[in-house]
Amino acid sequence: MAIFNNYLSTTIPLALKTTDRKRVAQQILTILKQTTPVVKLEKANCLDLGSSSGEVSSYLSENIGKIVCIDIDKNAIQIGKEKFTNIKNLSFTYFNGIDIPYPDHSFDLVILRRVIECAEKPQELMEEIFRVLKRSGLVYFESQNIIWPDPNWDYFAFVPAQIKKIFAKLTRKKAYYFATYRNYWQLKKLFFQFRIDIITPKILKNPKKYNFTKLSFIQPLTQLLPDSFFNLLEPLNRHFIWILKKP
Repeated sequence: MAIFNNYLSTTIPLALKTTDRKRVAQQILTILKQTTPVVKLEKANCLDLGSSSGEVSSYLSENIGKIVCIDIDKNAIQIGKEKFTNIKNLSFTYFNGIDIPYPDHSFDLVILRRVIECAEKPQELMEEIFRVLKRSGLVYFESQNIIWPDPNWDYFAFVPAQIKKIFAKLTRKKAYYFATYRNYWQLKKLFFQFRIDIITPKILKNPKKYNFTKLSFIQPLTQLLPDSFFNLLEPLNRHFIWILKKP
């Protein structure tokens, strides 16, 4: 991940947000339990890549065998280590944003939630994820569409990365948040090694089934629409939620 994100938690407190994390974890679990092939979560070895302080994983750990949280943000990793010492199947490790410090075929599952946009070398990172995943392993992937930038995080979503770096240096903001959002087609190209199960249309069609309670009010309408409508809508969705499957 970009060097400007090394100290994200010290410059953007939202990175350590604790509220609503249980709901997020429940949604992830619900999606994983309905994914084919089914991962035996209670026995799974999981890597939460870009975990920050591990708030989401602290809830996931109640249902997943073992979780390793890794992040480039040393402050967030230290907070997680100190806060969750009582959770024995949860551990924390710093990594440099590219090289995952684990052997080949180490994990059944990787959580990659709102992280790929922060990677300075995303293709190399995806190759590393592919390497450490076991055969038939899964990646829970979530990100935001470039056409819907998130003003809470990156006010300069459309500005090229090199210009962001110059801005950060000129303003002495060495920890300035670095993000490169992508569109639907760019992400599909990035994940060429994986089989992709696109989950977002299924969630919009039936939010209650996937535990997206905040969207439940649209279900009376979405139930009337064909699946093909939601599939066509995917490139325009604000968020992408996909399951990547290693062959």
